[in-house]
Amino acid sequence: MFTDKTIDYRSRFIEFYFNELHEHPIFQEMSNLSENSPWHGESNVGVHTDMVVAEFISRSPEHWKQVDMVGAVAAAFHDFGKPESMEELYREDRGNYKRFAGHEKVSARIFENWATSNMAKMEFLGLEAKHIHMVAWLCEYHLPWAIKKPEKRRALALTAMYIERECSALDPSYTQATREKVYSSNILERLLLSDTYGRISDDAETKRRNAEIWACEFQMLKNTIQYEQRSGPQEDDSPILYVAIGAPACGKSSFRLELNDDTLIHNMDELRSEWYLDEPSGDSAADYDLSWKRSTEDKKFASKVHHHFIQLIKTGQNVYNDNVNASLKRRRFYVTEARKHGYKVVAVLFPTPLQTLIDRQKSRKDKTVPEFAVKRIWNAVSQPQIGEFDEILVIE
Repeated sequence: MFTDKTIDYRSRFIEFYFNELHEHPIFQEMSNLSENSPWHGESNVGVHTDMVVAEFISRSPEHWKQVDMVGAVAAAFHDFGKPESMEELYREDRGNYKRFAGHEKVSARIFENWATSNMAKMEFLGLEAKHIHMVAWLCEYHLPWAIKKPEKRRALALTAMYIERECSALDPSYTQATREKVYSSNILERLLLSDTYGRISDDAETKRRNAEIWACEFQMLKNTIQYEQRSGPQEDDSPILYVAIGAPACGKSSFRLELNDDTLIHNMDELRSEWYLDEPSGDSAADYDLSWKRSTEDKKFASKVHHHFIQLIKTGQNVYNDNVNASLKRRRFYVTEARKHGYKVVAVLFPTPLQTLIDRQKSRKDKTVPEFAVKRIWNAVSQPQIGEFDEILVIE
């Protein structure tokens, strides 16, 4: 997953960040956007980002490797979603203030869009297409949920395993030594601490508490990794459940051509047509709208879909779940049931730029998905979480 090149990663990142990213239109918006928050005393979001980047660099080794570049780029983009997600609110005890709910997800989507449209710049940074979702995932999970939501402390710790698990899944020659090398880089820990300390705040107690929690959680992470090493890999001859993850028109159905002919398909749109259309009218878009409407009127539709899926995996053949599968909640049923039946579960991630999706929708004849719906789904797609999948494929 990480193939170090003979380039000066650190110098290239600094050149890119200050000479190019600072000129990005969104960074210009960030530089004019104040937080008005007790946790941020900086003059604007751009200054905070500069501080986070500086903190990340100071916490990194002198001679960078590819993994350090991944973390640095995540630090640079981690708050790019704030201008779009900003809400101006008022509360008596705080007065006027700004809220940036969900900005971490928007930041991840913005980076994916930028990266897929600027592969030459990714190459300059020494990164490849397979690193796009890694950076996006770090952006999406950079918030200190351990402080705000204690019940998610373990989940936060396990997020660091994403990079570790990705390496193992995509590189057959991956070894325990490589695993330990990735863990020792503590890339997520560096990002979390850089965001915590890369700000102007008198709340020293929160910083101290954050640091203690990160240390505790990453020790738990280390223990989990060691346990998985003892457990060993899953058998290679296990049947596979492929779970597509992507917005409409990203290429999920086209990916079927890459699968074996005996792979079974689970597609909700096709089930709607089969169950709710007496016969096709010849107008694919109208048929789609009608079958969708009738499925929403059927209170048993979800249970019927689940039953259909279970019947497929009982065959022991490979299965492709060809649906949007945007959220962890949506995917959980399929992943859980497949593992009960001894399946290896593989995510098939489609990080397609938003504008590409919109353009493709304009030429589709089988169904019409409104632009606002495409944007909503694109923003809602959640990156694969730690332990959720055995392997992750990224389809460009």
